[in-house]
Amino acid sequence: MLAGPRVFLWRCYSLVTGFYCRVCVLAVTTHNSSCALRTLTISQAQRLALRAQGFGQSRADSTSPITNTRSIMRCVDQMSVLQIDAINTVIRSHYMPVYSRIGHYARDALSARVFLPAQQRLSKRRYFEYWGHECSIMPLSLYPLFRWRRRDAANGVGVYKQISSLNRRKPEFVDAIRSQITRYGPATHRTLALDSRGSGMWEWSESKQALEYLFWSGEITTVGRQGFERLYDFADNSIPAAYLEQDIDRADAQAQLMLLSVKSLGIGTASDLRDYFRLPASDADKAIARLLAGGDIEAVVVKGWKHTAYTLPEVSLPRSSNATALLTPFDPMVWHRERTERLFGFSYRIEIYVPAAKRQYGYYVLPFMLNGKLVARLDIKADRESGALLVKGAWAEAEASVDDISEPLSAELQRLAHWLELGRLDVSRKGDLAKRLRRG
Repeated sequence: MLAGPRVFLWRCYSLVTGFYCRVCVLAVTTHNSSCALRTLTISQAQRLALRAQGFGQSRADSTSPITNTRSIMRCVDQMSVLQIDAINTVIRSHYMPVYSRIGHYARDALSARVFLPAQQRLSKRRYFEYWGHECSIMPLSLYPLFRWRRRDAANGVGVYKQISSLNRRKPEFVDAIRSQITRYGPATHRTLALDSRGSGMWEWSESKQALEYLFWSGEITTVGRQGFERLYDFADNSIPAAYLEQDIDRADAQAQLMLLSVKSLGIGTASDLRDYFRLPASDADKAIARLLAGGDIEAVVVKGWKHTAYTLPEVSLPRSSNATALLTPFDPMVWHRERTERLFGFSYRIEIYVPAAKRQYGYYVLPFMLNGKLVARLDIKADRESGALLVKGAWAEAEASVDDISEPLSAELQRLAHWLELGRLDVSRKGDLAKRLRRG
């Protein structure tokens, strides 16, 4: 009964305190500017970002693939978050960022750790699934840092309207879903559903809405996946008590998340940093002001950027980067499109939901990074029936040399095909790079 007034009051409070904290951040950065903020070039900012994201280390090839789980987990932990997406055009999105950083590795080794099989002991759990940057896999140590988001969701804040309204309109139906989980869990939506799904792609059944409400509010979580379907169970059964019982203050938790954003991104504006874990703008501003005041982060100027950037204090600057890889559209390095353009001069938009006739480049386009620069983009599809990696289009960036790109790109495509267990590479004629790649 009080949820509505509480939400209204909280929103009013957020508007007032959000404005106040923006003034605080401005005051701190203005004060720092009088002390001559350190100025970085775009190239220095690029190299900081790449190192923070785990690029530039030697990458394994098919002759010596990585099977050491520790190396794989270290890569995931450095990013702090792996975004999950259902699109399987090349491979499920959470597998690709690890490959881009460390090369040929055993995908089963990643699955076994991030999707904990139901029969494994709870003490073995190291990751959990939740709304971090979209729906994501994150280290279990971050679980207490999202208690505030789970509480907001329980009050209908920060969740889709159809989800929060269902709990208000039909609490008895949500209770019935709870009973289903008690009876069948861990189980998929198909097992737990009390009705059929809607007719459209995004028209969720009420059972799905109820599960999403319980998942978002933290009452249930996932204990693994069956195929790509979540296996739901109560959080009390699935999250170790040491993490489940931690009650970290909202401001403390968000400051820790923002600091993690700085560490994972290397450098970024306030907009970049809050996007990493999708923090509300007013909360992010408070966290930045707090981190600046405590000396945990440093405000810097990046030449050509309109807004102040933030990095770790007195961070050392890499002299060069040999990072070379294909990147999924859901890679943390490029998922914030405005930052990608500002950092690399690479205008990137995903065209999955654009009608085919209106697409500029294609359905599933991967940027190609060569020696730390984004120099090309390719429309790629893994055709598993024919056993081929299809390159449906390949374009070099305007300032990049086709001659310099074609050989390393061809080698990278061959490596990707082998990792995906596809026997051949099939390149179309579309795009200025296609002709050169066809020769290779």
